[in-house]
Amino acid sequence: MRRWARRVLPAAIAAALIAVPASSLAARARAAITSHGAPATDWTTYHHDELRTGHGSIRGTYLSLHPTVRWNLPQRTAAERNDQIYAAPLVVGTTAFVTTLENRVYAISLTTHRTLWTRWLGTPYAQPSGVCGDIGPYVGIVGTPVIDEGRGELYVVGTIGLGRQGTVPVHRLFGLSIKTGRVLLNRDVDPPGQQAVYLLQRTALAIDAGRVIFGFGGNDGDCGSYHGWVISVPEAGHGPIARYDVAKVDGVSDGKGAVWMGGGGPVIDAHGDVFVADGNGNATSQGDPFDFSDAVLKLSPTMKLLDWFAPTTWYSDNGADLDLGSSQPELLPNGRLIQIGKTQTVYVLNPNHLGHVTGAVPTFTMCNGLGDAHGGAAIVGSLVVIACSGGLDAAHYTSTPPYGAEVWSQSNTGGPPVYGAGLVWSIDWSSGTLYGLVPSTGNVQVQYPAGSFQNHFPTPAIGDNMVLVATQSSLLGFPPG
Repeated sequence: MRRWARRVLPAAIAAALIAVPASSLAARARAAITSHGAPATDWTTYHHDELRTGHGSIRGTYLSLHPTVRWNLPQRTAAERNDQIYAAPLVVGTTAFVTTLENRVYAISLTTHRTLWTRWLGTPYAQPSGVCGDIGPYVGIVGTPVIDEGRGELYVVGTIGLGRQGTVPVHRLFGLSIKTGRVLLNRDVDPPGQQAVYLLQRTALAIDAGRVIFGFGGNDGDCGSYHGWVISVPEAGHGPIARYDVAKVDGVSDGKGAVWMGGGGPVIDAHGDVFVADGNGNATSQGDPFDFSDAVLKLSPTMKLLDWFAPTTWYSDNGADLDLGSSQPELLPNGRLIQIGKTQTVYVLNPNHLGHVTGAVPTFTMCNGLGDAHGGAAIVGSLVVIACSGGLDAAHYTSTPPYGAEVWSQSNTGGPPVYGAGLVWSIDWSSGTLYGLVPSTGNVQVQYPAGSFQNHFPTPAIGDNMVLVATQSSLLGFPPG
């Protein structure tokens, strides 16, 4: 067990956390998801809503953890026995949805704990030797899907393996009926001119203005010739696909600039604008033209670049693989946007004017001594909890200097956190433990050994009045009590 560390909580910060019960946050979450028909109690996308607040709805108190839902991947065939869950689960009403690396989608009753329907989307891609990456033996569904309850449709990207051994990948966007699993949409979404073998669809999916939005990056190790993309596909299935090509200068792709965000998803603001962050590009010299890598990008739903931010160190960060985009942007209730990557520097931005390449934006430090930031955060009133590779870090944020003051760090767990029933929930990948933490102190209130995880950045979901965890091969549901 890794050691737990806590800083003394200043009285003013403790008072602020008590005085702000996150009601404004819940209102933001509701506003974010009504556009595609989901009630606040459901969990239809990564970290609950398109603002990625990580704020779920649970009635009750947790004094201990005991799973009442235990569902396991079927093991009737050899293929099923090799299957693994990677993406986070989703919840609509009393139904949970789980996807796998062998391109299977399951709908599961949280009442009876039985499988309602299963849909296999095609042979998964089998990565050939010599191609880098850390997901396997198959790469099927990696990014967390998204559900449009208004349409009754779940959207998911599956990597289909063509050829006799499935070693030729094609990325396809599927739309499935959430009631029956019937395929309503099946469309090739590979960017033109790219070798799909070097692309990984790692981000969670989002819905914006009747379009499905997601990113492409590279495999672990950044091998081969690729560049990052943000893709926008009409939900209805017909009409042109819009794309934004990252790491491109004067119409020529410079290379890399992965849009992966540690498994986080594009953030959609109240105006329908899309925010993503990307990783290191190939431009590593001060004399190189800025190629929009290691940056925060603001895009329209049809992928027009509206604004951007990058630190003046973007080119040296590129050279040192210090992705700014290892985590997703976070839009705060105070109207600011924060972004942290692998440098432990939090950039405080105005989402209406990101500033382009500049050193004139406020900053503060998080994840100090805890490594890289990754995935999505949890926002609890005036507290933001960031996932770092060596633990969680929490800071009280303000609209005035110093903008962020660290409150506590917790080295037992570092999985992307969510919030519900008065606790911050996080999964420690290395030990397979689910933790429920007290937001004001970071103290462990409850914990449970959930099992092993394929995903290095696993995150819980909240729905049907319980915390849900998808391990490598099972779904567990923890109600209060």
